[in-house]
Parts: sequence; structure tokens; C-alpha cells
Amino acid sequence: MEMSAGLFFYAGFLFLTLLTAIVSNFKNKLIPFAYITIIVSLAVPLINLIFIGGKPANISGVSYLLQEFLNRNLWAVLIGLMYIYLTAWAVLFIYTLHGENFKKWYGFMLEKGKELWMTILGKIKESGRQKEQKTEK
Repeated sequence: MEMSAGLFFYAGFLFLTLLTAIVSNFKNKLIPFAYITIIVSLAVPLINLIFIGGKPANISGVSYLLQEFLNRNLWAVLIGLMYIYLTAWAVLFIYTLHGENFKKWYGFMLEKGKELWMTILGKIKESGRQKEQKTEK
């Protein structure tokens, strides 16, 4: 049986969110969110599998979920909110663990970006001056 790339990334995402929740729990950080994440990351594939089981044969699971989400099907909205929660959890977990390093890196990159921008502007101005001098001669 061939496993598609989408299914691979889906399973990887769910596994990583479950793993990060367990790690967060052991590090005593974001404990209530970690417990919710463990429950949601285990429940969402089961609920999604049951929900997708009722789809027509000629439509993909993701298309069916999005179509039902737009039709405001309660289960599709619940599944969508679970995925949004898991994504927010991943961002919160990364920020909690690496927030200070990210701030330092962002400040460094911002400073280097300003230096690069000023260098580029200086070269553009110099090029403009050289063109003006050539046209005056």
C-alpha cells in the first residue's frame, strides 16, 4: 500500500504535537495546554476518520471536510477548530522553549537587514550621481 506525502505529513504533525505535549508535561511548562493537546492529538484522527467515513466515494477527504466546514457542519467545524488548536499549540510550544533565542535572532537579523539596506541605498545613490556626472559632460 502506497502512503501519500499528505498522509505522511498529517501523521507526522499529529505525532510531533503529541510528542511536544508530553515533553512540555515533563518539563512542567504549559501543563493544562499540554493535557488538552494530548487529548486532542489522540482524538482528532479518530473523529476525522469517523466523519470522513460518510463521504461520497468521488471526493477526497480534505475536500469533503472543507466543503462540510463551509456548510457549517458541527463535526467539521469541531475538527477544524481542533486542527487550529494543534497549530496554535505548536507555535506556543516553540515560543515558550525558544522565545528568547528567537528575539535575539530577530534583533540580529533586523540590524543586519538595516545595514544591508543602507549599503544598497548608498550604491544606488552613488550610481545615480555617476549617471548625472556623465550626462553633464
